[in-house]
Amino acid sequence: MIDDINTLSRRLAEKKINPKDFTEEIEKIYQDKHTTDFPFYLKAFGAGLVSMAPMLLFTMPLYYFIYCFIVGTIGYGVSYYLAKLSNLPYVDLFISGFVIALLSIILSKLNLVGQYHNIIIGAIMPLVPGVAITNAIRELVMRHALSSAVKLLDALLVASSIGFGIATALILF
Repeated sequence: MIDDINTLSRRLAEKKINPKDFTEEIEKIYQDKHTTDFPFYLKAFGAGLVSMAPMLLFTMPLYYFIYCFIVGTIGYGVSYYLAKLSNLPYVDLFISGFVIALLSIILSKLNLVGQYHNIIIGAIMPLVPGVAITNAIRELVMRHALSSAVKLLDALLVASSIGFGIATALILF
């Protein structure tokens, strides 16, 4: 849907279509492609599942999967609700990164896990801007340097916010 709208916008900017046709095409796109918004509990559950995936790469015991699911779900929930509460960009991701690292450190201090950094790596996965980075690279390949730069900068700011949140927790605790 985003790609279709971007393509139409470029055609309008290049004067290949007129504003009236542009508006009609946009309305068709919105009618044809309905996006579904899932309830929070389903998004949080999915975030927990995504958080567990890196544990397969690290070949960790089952209890790491469970802890990663829990920490990832909490981290996603913090980000989700803070994004709704605050208009400040990237603050929700900073705090989510901080909470994820803090919970992982607490698990380590309680001797429930030996390697808390694996929990951190898994739990941040739902927050990582993978789609934004992919779209930025695709835009760059299509020679749309300006939109690519904007998307890449936003993805970099998102990743930096998460990273600074994690680093702050690691420094403090």
